[in-house]
Amino acid sequence: MIKTLYYYEKTNEFKETLTPNTWCEKVDMMIGNFSSFTVYLGEISSQDKHIAIIEKDGVKRTIELDWRAGQKLSAGIAYNNEARAKQALGL
Repeated sequence: MIKTLYYYEKTNEFKETLTPNTWCEKVDMMIGNFSSFTVYLGEISSQDKHIAIIEKDGVKRTIELDWRAGQKLSAGIAYNNEARAKQALGL
């Protein structure tokens, strides 16, 4: 599943909606819904960064991933493999 979020560099945050007259970057995020957490994976193209947003118990945490961890997480999401996703995220 894919969800579009908007990354606002000035405030370093992701939002689901566009704010008028504010520069932002559209980021398409892969979504992995696992039993203990939900993760969003995307790339901020202008900064060449892989970003994961981990949501657990209503709390969101954003982390930057290197290329290899991004690929592992992508495979974990694609194959619905929670163990591989946790390994990629260091959980």
